[in-house]
Amino acid sequence: MADVFLFPRLPASAARARLSDVLGKSVAELSRQAATSHPEAVFAATGGRRIGEDLLKKLRAALVGAAHQLGFPNDTRQESIVAFDLAAGRVLLAELPIAPGEASRDEFWSFMSLVLAPDLATWRFSDQNERRLLGGVRNTFQRLWWRAYLLCEPQEPDPWRLLRLPEDALVGLMERPSISSNPTVTRSIARGIADIAANVNGSAREEAWRDAYKRVRQRFPLVNLDVLPPAEVASQIDSICRAVMAAFVAKH
Repeated sequence: MADVFLFPRLPASAARARLSDVLGKSVAELSRQAATSHPEAVFAATGGRRIGEDLLKKLRAALVGAAHQLGFPNDTRQESIVAFDLAAGRVLLAELPIAPGEASRDEFWSFMSLVLAPDLATWRFSDQNERRLLGGVRNTFQRLWWRAYLLCEPQEPDPWRLLRLPEDALVGLMERPSISSNPTVTRSIARGIADIAANVNGSAREEAWRDAYKRVRQRFPLVNLDVLPPAEVASQIDSICRAVMAAFVAKH
């Protein structure tokens, strides 16, 4: 049986204090400040064994290695730092042995972005917006792990295809709990959005996938997609997305 690990959590008050120590510092300064522990970090009392600092060091090394391949820390071109999202998502899914229940704790992601890898978080989001540094749906690493966990398709020739959706499409999908809480439903929607993105002209593309998300949400009160077999979920979502795509292709 695989080990179940407990991860360090930085409580809200400690995260706020650490945030004040991170803001305004350069990537180089934050690289020197990065650590695998924090005196105010806590762990759940039960449910597994505490993750070792050696595994956290390994995770940090893998993330830094992926960033270095994209020019970290000196290359700050938008295409380089945005490319980090996919690279980091792959690393997090492979190197972070975390269960979804533990990953749902914002306090761990505060630890990730404020203690373990504040330099990478600041390189990715140079404005140091607190929503990228504190735990939450827009945290630098939290959003990437959930995207990878929900959208990676290991059985496909390109397992990471769905994570290459435009950022606005991914945000629209992942920040709506009603359509992102079930991996089967989420992946089916993402496949439909990928088809829309590939077939609707650029000027109307975002409007089209927003319409698709709206129609899917309207379907939920009528059909409980969470309990349907995967094939039926795929069929329902595909029907919605194809109708949207046909309407927008005809219009534009």
